[in-house]
Amino acid sequence: MSLSLGGPSREELEQFSLKAIVQAKIRDEVLHGIKVEEGDLWKVLVVDDTALHILSSCYRMSEVIQEGITVVEGINKSRKEIPDFHALYLCLPTEENVQRIVDDITPRPLYKAVHIFFLTPCPQPLLAKLARPRVVKHVKTLKEVNILFKPIEARVFTLDRPDGLYSCYSPHAPAFDIDGIAAQVLTLCETLKERPVVRCPRASSSSFVLILPIAAVCCGVLRCAAVCCTALDLAFGPGLEACAQLRFGAACFDLLDIKNGMYSFEFRDGAGRASRKQVRLDESDDLWVAFRHRHISEVFREVTEKFKAFSDEAKRTQGLPKGEASESTKALKDLLKALPQHREKTQMFSVHIDMSTKINKAFSSAVEECTRAEQNILCREEPDGTPVKDVINEISSVLIDRSLSIEDRLRCAMMCVLAKGGTSKRELDTLLDNANIPEPRRAAVTNLHQLGAVVTTDKKSKRTKPPKRKQRSGLYDMSRWTPMLKDVIEDLCDGTLPTSEYTAIRSPDSVVSKGRRKQHDDDDDDDDDNVQSSRGQWAQGKNTKRGQRKVTASKTGGAHTDRPRLIIVVLGSISYSEMRCVYEVADAAGWDIYIGSHGILSPSEFVEAIEQLDKPRAASEPAVVRPAQEDEEGSLTFVQGSSTAVASV
Repeated sequence: MSLSLGGPSREELEQFSLKAIVQAKIRDEVLHGIKVEEGDLWKVLVVDDTALHILSSCYRMSEVIQEGITVVEGINKSRKEIPDFHALYLCLPTEENVQRIVDDITPRPLYKAVHIFFLTPCPQPLLAKLARPRVVKHVKTLKEVNILFKPIEARVFTLDRPDGLYSCYSPHAPAFDIDGIAAQVLTLCETLKERPVVRCPRASSSSFVLILPIAAVCCGVLRCAAVCCTALDLAFGPGLEACAQLRFGAACFDLLDIKNGMYSFEFRDGAGRASRKQVRLDESDDLWVAFRHRHISEVFREVTEKFKAFSDEAKRTQGLPKGEASESTKALKDLLKALPQHREKTQMFSVHIDMSTKINKAFSSAVEECTRAEQNILCREEPDGTPVKDVINEISSVLIDRSLSIEDRLRCAMMCVLAKGGTSKRELDTLLDNANIPEPRRAAVTNLHQLGAVVTTDKKSKRTKPPKRKQRSGLYDMSRWTPMLKDVIEDLCDGTLPTSEYTAIRSPDSVVSKGRRKQHDDDDDDDDDNVQSSRGQWAQGKNTKRGQRKVTASKTGGAHTDRPRLIIVVLGSISYSEMRCVYEVADAAGWDIYIGSHGILSPSEFVEAIEQLDKPRAASEPAVVRPAQEDEEGSLTFVQGSSTAVASV
């Protein structure tokens, strides 16, 4: 039994999905990328923490087993000798990992043969270790797969650096790892098989520093149709990630206790037994895909309607009587008892009914007033079009409302300062005193200047004019504000983003411009006929209307289309609202657009991260990924899927 949920189907998502492309690359180049003798069916996958995190973002444990992998083990764990198995190593080419591989081979090999797949290029000294006679005879495969980013959604990736905001903007952060970030972005370009035109805000020194190593390599190595890679920092909209958004996905991560994409809730089976369940909110959940970018008021209504439709259809096929619409636990229990074969679908509905109910309870009248005030000052007008002249007066009633949490009042104060374009030190202190913000928490406001925002000013200072925004009409009074990133993406897709404001490394003529096609730059090699013939035509393929998808299968299983591509890299962090904007523009313009950053932060997480910018930390190595999860026995575990599956025994 199928149920129409609206939005893109799973097949449509997979045509441009980063997750599907990375999964296909790992499958074709690693899991199926070795030659073994007939009868050698058993394989062990040995991974480090970085590889495990990438692998678990696009594979479930059951899917890995289906690819012929018997067991997944950690490279830094003590492992038993299995002389009949081939071992596939997927890891970073570090001194520690290479030494562990050598130790697995000498003096007595743990495995029948070794196949090594490095996530990035391997330094020559480490290759020399693997070239030793006693080692090299056991190494049957040595390859670089070039994947050092984590696909989060179909159009979203992260560099998996959870302290990205601190490392980019704190004055106490160690030296900025610009080469490491550039290398990670380049692995994304290589995975997508693209050579982009690279652009960034001309006024932004940090993002300009980032694009230079990317452009240097992209212009000389990758040989594919042109795309555009735009590097931004938070200076184009500093601090506005703190604004509360009322789309279902953003509200879930802001208001509910969701850790690493895992949501915990209470579920009752057909016998009425209660149990605690953990589910991962990802694109394997059709309801999550359908609802995540919808307004919460629509989700509150439709999740009940869709459950009623599903329940009635399921009962009709079984010859059972229909019931009344209800979102109660009793309705779920009754359906499970009557139709146990629909347990999985019913559990999916119970997750979203539970989340929408908790969000509805959290959205009190005080929170509603706070959200309305934020929208008014950010849009600089009330819903009826009346201009907001006095920002502080607009938000004063919210700041003195003690029923609101400190976080909500602090966020409103941040929005007020940003909307005013800075205020006097005296006025700022009065504002925070009235809001009863404790002294240590006030750093969330004062630290905004680290992002390029003006926080304090005087009468003599010349105030900068707010950027001109596009006029947009919204259905909901409390969801009128749109992230500034959406304006930038739309201008770039329309060919109206000026190079005077956004520097282009390589001529931007290779990016489609509105109403015309352009040939590629003269700096492209003459021997690349395929690139020459396709450059400037991929936005509007032959006999293809603009926005119509034309898909061909790639060697790695990812989809190639004749649609233009745009890769957006934001230094520091991105918000769930900015992720939503990417999907909206991609669908409207007919582009394949991907966005990524060091990490993704909810409004509350963003405020907390801003508070820490002025605080020194103990020196430590910058982490590329969070450590892999471990169970009580220390076994590596996959973090993908509705339940945690042990990946080694």
